[in-house]
Amino acid sequence: MPLTIVPAPDLVGLTRQLGGFGGRPALRWFADAGEQALSFGQLGERVEQAAGHLAGAGLRPGGRVLLLAHSGLPWAVAALGVLRAGGVLVPLDVHAGDEQVRHVRADADPVLVLADVDQAPRLNDGVPPLLLIDALTGGPDAASLPAAVDPAEAAVMFYTSGTTGPPKGVPLSHDNLLYQLRTVAGLDLARPGDRVLLPLPMHHVYPFVIGLLLPLAAGVTVLLPGAGTGPAIMAALRAGRASVLIGVPRLYRALLEGIEARLDALPPARRRLLRALRAVAGRA
Repeated sequence: MPLTIVPAPDLVGLTRQLGGFGGRPALRWFADAGEQALSFGQLGERVEQAAGHLAGAGLRPGGRVLLLAHSGLPWAVAALGVLRAGGVLVPLDVHAGDEQVRHVRADADPVLVLADVDQAPRLNDGVPPLLLIDALTGGPDAASLPAAVDPAEAAVMFYTSGTTGPPKGVPLSHDNLLYQLRTVAGLDLARPGDRVLLPLPMHHVYPFVIGLLLPLAAGVTVLLPGAGTGPAIMAALRAGRASVLIGVPRLYRALLEGIEARLDALPPARRRLLRALRAVAGRA
């Protein structure tokens, strides 16, 4: 059966209801230091804590929050916390140059900036305040979190360079994103019980919306590799027993070429057998 997403008028309501999936595994992050995992109940608690912390630091509905950090479980919790607090998430690529980061900060005019320890030195000048994504716990102002926001207002602003000039902010509203979630959920690309591997950096709209928000809104597990390298992706694929892969043609091509290279290295008899089995699987 196709996925059914949490019914909600906005992303505030959607993030508020994540805990309703209870003990189902929500996020599994295969970091270098070891696997970290959260059930949906635990994720819901972490998101509420992060949102309360952000509210205590001055975030109010409609306020923009710049997020510059490597993809992983802390990134996901921080991003969901911004949405839960009614803020506007402004995710940025960690590979962006300093000039681009300065441009986005000036153009977006965020009320807060979020970073991991690696990226914090690039942003730590005190204006606006900097918070580390690993420290968004024990929210001091959770009681002031909004119950809802205007669905027509912006939820996320993605910066894209386009063809000329500096990067430009492209806002997507709560309505925009919920329409995408409902539409893709009905395409039967994934099903309840699947395990979705997300190896793409989450600051892009496709992995953020389809790779992160959609599975979580449907109670489906998201697997996050510790890095975007081939070995890290394959390790997460095996350990998490992934059944769905969120990728782009270049990634699929690299994985296929890796499989072909391993087949070519096998003895002829085994190589022919495995190629025949793969052909049967493809026809099936």
